[in-house]
Amino acid sequence: MQMRLNSLLAGVAAVLALAAAPVPTSAQEVNRVVRTLDRILNPQDAGRYEERARRNHRPEEEQYWRDYRTGLEAQRRDRGHEIDAGEARRFEQRAHGSRRVEEERYWRDYRRGLDEGRR
Repeated sequence: MQMRLNSLLAGVAAVLALAAAPVPTSAQEVNRVVRTLDRILNPQDAGRYEERARRNHRPEEEQYWRDYRTGLEAQRRDRGHEIDAGEARRFEQRAHGSRRVEEERYWRDYRRGLDEGRR
């Protein structure tokens, strides 16, 4: 699993590096990008990169980081990490700040479902 993830990251890093640079990219630059991606192991880091891409008007890169963050969050859930109401609220606020109405609605409903389950 980790090897497959590293291979995927290396491939994505190469594509991002080539797409972002109008001039030929050196092998050192590609290696730097891969090392950066390898260090991103939590959804918060991916979320910061997603926001930076949004501010820089790079929709493809923003979508990549959103998908990457979502994948990391799914891995946490698969390992038995339950999303509690506080975490759902943070996801809701992040979606609101990014103007992703459907995602915001999803997390709001998710949180309400948790609250109703406690009653």
